[in-house]
Amino acid sequence: MVPASMVPASDERIPREYCGWWRIIETSQWGSNDIDIIGTALISLTGCADRLRMFVLLAFVNCAPTKTGVSFTWQGTWEYDAVSGTGSVRLRKDGRLAGKINSPPRLSPDVRLSELAEVDFRCGP
Repeated sequence: MVPASMVPASDERIPREYCGWWRIIETSQWGSNDIDIIGTALISLTGCADRLRMFVLLAFVNCAPTKTGVSFTWQGTWEYDAVSGTGSVRLRKDGRLAGKINSPPRLSPDVRLSELAEVDFRCGP
C-alpha cells in the first residue's frame, strides 16, 4: 500500500521523455558493485505510485516536473531502518538520466549512512 504522504499532490504530468522505469547503472559513492543486491536497481518516474530500488534501499517515490527535469521525494527502508529524502534527475544529451539522491546524513542511532547524504547516479538501458 502506498503511504498517503506519497500520493501525488498535483496534476502536473511527468514529461514524456522522463516517464517510465529507469535502470540505475552507477552511483558516485559506490560505483556499480552490489547496486543490484536485492534486484535490478531502478527508479520509476510516472507520477503514480513510483518506486526506487538500489543496494538495500526500497522506497516509494513522489515525483514532480521542474524546469530542468524531475524532482522527487522518497520514503522507504534501508535494510530495516526507515529512511526518507529528496532527489532530482535531468536528461542528458545522450538520452540517459543523471541525478542526485539526498537524505539526512545520520538516519538513526543504529544506522550510519553518511555516504548517502548525496549520491549522484546515472541511468541507462
